[in-house]
Amino acid sequence: MFAGTLLHADGTRLFVKAAPATTAAARGYRREALIASRLPLTVPSARLRWHTEADGWIILAFDAADGDLPDSGWSTSYRDTLVSAWRATTAALTAASPALRSAARRPQPLPAGWADVAAGRRSLPAEAGHLTELAPQMSALEAGFLTGCDRADRLAHFDLRPDNIILGDDRVWIVDWATLQPAPTWIDVLILAVAASSDGADPDAFFDAFGTGADTTEVDQALAWMAGAWLTYAAGPPRPDAPQLRAFQLHHGTLTWRWLAARRNLPTTTTTRFASDHSADLGQGA
Repeated sequence: MFAGTLLHADGTRLFVKAAPATTAAARGYRREALIASRLPLTVPSARLRWHTEADGWIILAFDAADGDLPDSGWSTSYRDTLVSAWRATTAALTAASPALRSAARRPQPLPAGWADVAAGRRSLPAEAGHLTELAPQMSALEAGFLTGCDRADRLAHFDLRPDNIILGDDRVWIVDWATLQPAPTWIDVLILAVAASSDGADPDAFFDAFGTGADTTEVDQALAWMAGAWLTYAAGPPRPDAPQLRAFQLHHGTLTWRWLAARRNLPTTTTTRFASDHSADLGQGA
């Protein structure tokens, strides 16, 4: 695997990432190349300049974005800039071309973690095992969100976490578009609000600042789905290729559950600690 900024002899800079062509990462890169090449220019993202497969590798090259990944305090310091970037993104994707919509078709069904727990197909991690008895109730909630995604006529990034955001002096770049798919556009803000709560922000206040138009029931349905997906992923076997993955999933699953529990007066669970934000996305598997 490779990811880094390259300086060419003519002074141009490109951000390049590469992976062996037979890996799971390569499958994501192929999807990303297909989507990124069709994104409207008004989406605040680094432009894909070229991609290729050669000598057993897939390689993607983007414009280098001048900025940094969010550091502590981003949820307060950059909130207004993030609101503007999200609004520009949703406006651009509302008028997505048929070619982009085709590229963004969901590659696999979204997980239904609570339904799987209720049916005995999957389990919760030990830290959340006491929530198992709530699986039927939560399954009914998550089903509402999944139905909304199946009916969605708009597209969402669907993995808008801090490590997919680059903050410049006066703008934001949203990167890593392999997860674009049909969904309510506000799901991106909900995912980001969970990360903001890890940064110390009130997730309800953070979410409300974006003016998404989502109602209380819709938000609760999405939070139930997110918590079920994260927590059942976290209960999976260790991944040698991603040793921090399960800890990340448990951390975000408990953060999401804590938010939902506060909104609906449900039993809580201890929030785990995790130092960095990088993992598989919610929709693409564990």
